[in-house]
Amino acid sequence: MKSRGIYETLGGTILLAVRRAMESLTLDRGAVHLKDELMPCYAELIYYSF
Repeated sequence: MKSRGIYETLGGTILLAVRRAMESLTLDRGAVHLKDELMPCYAELIYYSF
């Protein structure tokens, strides 16, 4: 059964912050913007199993 609840963990929050910091050093502004734009679409496709 799928749950629509939001669960946050300290470890996940820290990993996300570190990944974003690393991406800001290696990706240009356009690539970061495109990734941030496509991420919700990708998450929705995975959630609905397409």
